[in-house]
Amino acid sequence: MTVELTRPVSRRLLGTETLLVLGLSLGQSAVYAVVSIIAKLTATGRSPNRPHR
Repeated sequence: MTVELTRPVSRRLLGTETLLVLGLSLGQSAVYAVVSIIAKLTATGRSPNRPHR
């Protein structure tokens, strides 16, 4: 049984991947927030400017 050694991953690659994942997560949150605001503004039944009673 032989074990094949791989070359170590560079710090730059790890940093790039980390920023990519953080950027995608932030982008997903932004899209969710925009969709949520649009859903609330277009909801039928009550005006967004009137307080809920």
